[in-house]
Amino acid sequence: MRRRLEDQIRETCGQVVATSDPAELATAIKELRRALREHTQRMRKLIVAKRISPERRRTMPDMSQPGILCSICDMPVVLELCKADEEGRPAHELCYMAKLILEKNLSHSV
Repeated sequence: MRRRLEDQIRETCGQVVATSDPAELATAIKELRRALREHTQRMRKLIVAKRISPERRRTMPDMSQPGILCSICDMPVVLELCKADEEGRPAHELCYMAKLILEKNLSHSV
């Protein structure tokens, strides 16, 4: 059974935070990067599909607010679903989780 990509990212984030073994940490970070790349590719494909297909744009309402972008990836956010970063700016949940994990890992490696 294939889990949703977002669930995979959340689970992998949990593994990164919970592990203290350097080998497991490296494996989890590698998996997290792979999943985030896949997520980014999917989002790019959705954006391209929306730009190419005006009919689809009419059938799928755009829930994002015009001009309100994620503070991390600069993509539109749905205010009802977004989170706030440490400065109170809107951010996608996955973007914010990935940012926190990468910052944590960078601080540990210094």
